[in-house]
Amino acid sequence: AYNEEFEKVKDDDDWVVLMDGDSHFFTDFGKQIRNHIIARPTTGMFTCITNRVGNKQQCYKGVISENSDYLYHAKLAKAIAKSSKGVVKPSTRVISGLLMVIQKKTWRAVGGFHETGILKVDNIFSRRLLEKNIKIQIMMDVYMIHYYRFLEGGKSFRKHLQ
Repeated sequence: AYNEEFEKVKDDDDWVVLMDGDSHFFTDFGKQIRNHIIARPTTGMFTCITNRVGNKQQCYKGVISENSDYLYHAKLAKAIAKSSKGVVKPSTRVISGLLMVIQKKTWRAVGGFHETGILKVDNIFSRRLLEKNIKIQIMMDVYMIHYYRFLEGGKSFRKHLQ
């Protein structure tokens, strides 16, 4: 499905935003993402920080949160957007794809997404970017809440991915 959507994009300079269905923004994310793209047009992919995901480099303060208070995360997202406005951190390892902002020419440069199903498609794609020295940036001011199998036990639960 990711490849099908990229095929629809006509201009290699256009960007595509892919996000998990179990994640949510609390801020003016479109403007934030656009500002990062304008400031760093040579970046191949942008991602965000979050409350819980298997890759701790993308977790706020490097920790998977067990806090399920939605309002807490809304307030945190707004505070982070203000305190870290415009800040990025380069990713030196594969990312978890709860949010992937990718330019069409980047997608083309690595031959698109491997048809492996949903499991690890984000890891494989980002690994190929890193192997080609294409920049991946974590937008430190873009925070999303991510359900990430909260009730089911987090990273160890994979039944729904099979």
